[in-house]
Amino acid sequence: GVSGLDVSNYLGEDREKYRWHFLIKNHRDQDNYAPIIRMTQTLGLGGSAFNQATERYLDVPEWLRAFAIGSTVGVSDNWISGSAHNALFYHRPTDDKVLFFLHDLDYYGGSVSLKANSTLRKLTQTVSRDRYFYGCVYDFLTVSFNRQYMTHRVGQYSTLLPEQPWASWLDYIDARHANVLSQVLAAAPGRVPFEVLAVSGRTLTGRGWITVQEIRHFETDTPLQVAWLDWTTWRAELPEGVPRGALGAYNTMGTLVETAVVP
Repeated sequence: GVSGLDVSNYLGEDREKYRWHFLIKNHRDQDNYAPIIRMTQTLGLGGSAFNQATERYLDVPEWLRAFAIGSTVGVSDNWISGSAHNALFYHRPTDDKVLFFLHDLDYYGGSVSLKANSTLRKLTQTVSRDRYFYGCVYDFLTVSFNRQYMTHRVGQYSTLLPEQPWASWLDYIDARHANVLSQVLAAAPGRVPFEVLAVSGRTLTGRGWITVQEIRHFETDTPLQVAWLDWTTWRAELPEGVPRGALGAYNTMGTLVETAVVP
């Protein structure tokens, strides 16, 4: 059997205690466990210390995107679904942050919770992270994890591997899509339009659904620094020198989904 170790289990600074739980796949000659040891220490924190350390040492948006894909497809026997194995972590030297990569996704379950992973639940305790995660899930469901999109792919692959049960896999995608969408709609408040509700000097207050993940001044394509006060209410400052005009709302993939006029 597999003897797993929770990734938030900090065992001290001795790399030998991590060696057979976290197997180095590249640059083995360096034998560098420091980033992984720091990751376990970071993930074992709580409260504001956890939020600050994860921003510093993890690429949080990348982790949430990876979780969104793996959780949506319903992978089981995997770290995503609560098992203490089957995950890849990469230390990016350019910014000293750790990334999470999906690995070994060959078992699935149609009723797996989107948040079966305890680290994901900790990462999404803030409103901004939680709505970003669900925004990633919703966009994945809308764009590619659905019968319409996958029917085209199945038509291509079935000519190469006709012995595979492609029809049953399409049925699984259909059922899992419905299951996940119901989880998203249960977590997120009802859909609201993207709009500006109030203006005070250069401060704008408005609202938008989880499809709104970035806001830009439409005419100049200037990104705004947005604070989400709750799931649907946002506040932002127009940069100095940027006229009121219109705003564009963009989803997790950078696609324009709605516009609104600044009154």
